[in-house]
Amino acid sequence: MEYVAGSHRRGEWFKPKRFADSADHPSDDPRFLPVPDVEGNRGDYTLLGWDLQPGDCVAFHGLTLHGAPGNRSGKLRRRAVSARWTGDDAVFTRRKGIESPPAPANAPPHGAAMDSEVFPVVWRAA
Repeated sequence: MEYVAGSHRRGEWFKPKRFADSADHPSDDPRFLPVPDVEGNRGDYTLLGWDLQPGDCVAFHGLTLHGAPGNRSGKLRRRAVSARWTGDDAVFTRRKGIESPPAPANAPPHGAAMDSEVFPVVWRAA
């Protein structure tokens, strides 16, 4: 996995890419831009990545442009777990087009606090 350094500070939102064919998820929301060709212009970006071992963890801002090539090994599996964490001021927002991952049926209504049965608070400051 590689990350474009500082991309979360640019205020840009990018269309998610489908894993199966790298096509953009369809969206008519003008806030979502096509992902730039980072791979074809690697010299234009500061790319960060780390050698990880099983059990290691990397945490990054949700707007950080990131990606990895497909696993072309016929023998080794690549496994990952993804978790999304928010602050206590976060509200649930439905986006136009396909949401990735899709929101659960019992998600809070648009604009409501994330603190819910679906998105429970894990820790509160004393």
